[in-house]
Amino acid sequence: MPNRLVQRLDRFSPNGLRFELLLGLGMRSAGAVSAFAMTWIVARMFGAETFGHFQLALATATILALIATQGLDRLIVRTASATFAKERAGAALNFFVHARNRQLLVSVPLAITAWLISEPIAVHILEEPEVAWHLRLLAPAIVALPLIKACSSLLRAKGSVLVSQSLDGVGYTTLAIVVIAVVLLSGSAVSGLSPSIAYLVGVVLVAGAGIVLVRRAMRFAKREIGSVQLASGLFIAAFSVLVALNDWLGLFLLTAFRDAAEAGIYRVGFQICLLFTLVNSSFALMAGPRLATAFDQGDAAEAWKTVRTSSAMGIAIVAPLLLLILFAAEPILSLFGAEFARGADALRILAIGQFINVAAGPAGAALTMMKRERAVLIIEIATVIVCVGLLLWLLPTYGMVAAAIAAATGAALRNAGALLVLRRLLAAL
Repeated sequence: MPNRLVQRLDRFSPNGLRFELLLGLGMRSAGAVSAFAMTWIVARMFGAETFGHFQLALATATILALIATQGLDRLIVRTASATFAKERAGAALNFFVHARNRQLLVSVPLAITAWLISEPIAVHILEEPEVAWHLRLLAPAIVALPLIKACSSLLRAKGSVLVSQSLDGVGYTTLAIVVIAVVLLSGSAVSGLSPSIAYLVGVVLVAGAGIVLVRRAMRFAKREIGSVQLASGLFIAAFSVLVALNDWLGLFLLTAFRDAAEAGIYRVGFQICLLFTLVNSSFALMAGPRLATAFDQGDAAEAWKTVRTSSAMGIAIVAPLLLLILFAAEPILSLFGAEFARGADALRILAIGQFINVAAGPAGAALTMMKRERAVLIIEIATVIVCVGLLLWLLPTYGMVAAAIAAATGAALRNAGALLVLRRLLAAL
């Protein structure tokens, strides 16, 4: 009996997979709480229409930032984890510098382009002029967000999990809430642009903090000058961008076919379902280095065990949340304002889709760590084609419910494809 107890406790030791999964989940949960709090504050203060303007601009800036990131954050984790394990911190630093510079070469032009095209898109396509002002304010975030991800990834690869996760998500959202709170407490007039201003302040401050933390962490490392291979990051980026594009298209087309208010209501449901997403994303991030090591050693059993453990823990965590949403969607949405309750059916569908995402475990991340980015990309291309077809077919008639159906269908197709490919690859090891 004592031996069994010790074995169970060892599973949650600081060096164990379960401990890392729970630690990562804890940090991501803090970020989700911050995001939920900001969503609630903005929705309650400004209503569905202004919230829709802010969220569409933020989603646009985020997808452009993903393009600028180029999947290099994943490559930093994959490459730097191995070089740190071999005590070659200089090689990890060299890879980081190359990746950061590559990101800047793309992010700066994208931010300028977003600024320039914001008005034509907002006025002539969406007929929502306010969106242009939000997008202009958030344009610098297109540069800052990739930088945050690069710094966070290097620190994660080095083993600084708490610091890494504090940067990516929880940090800038919390600061944005603080900025809004300061404005309210000061008695100053609150503008509809306040959410974008606050978010920008948070992102810029955290990006600066990330640079400082990386310099401190690598102050004793002597950079090993040499060429690095960054091309495979483009396949990873293509997958991430397509996933985000799927979500962005639903929001964009909903605004275009309906209005910003309906898009805002839908986006609140989407934000609530980030509680599911944070489980999947944090587990995938924490399991990444273990999966990379297992594949490098040809240990299929360990790789599959990591995926199954992540899946089982994820299901146990989110199952109660799924039941709560299915039976109490209206009261949950009413917390944001009475007008949001009409998005209950869309929220239920989104929750089912995200539960499927969690239940599949880090299948997509596993394929990435196996250097099968092409397979992940092919799966996502097929998924986007199906989802765009559903959006164009159903959205004009069913509005936010159609957007939710497309999102849930995408989650099911993406994860089913990833699991099938993963099982075949592991069987061949």
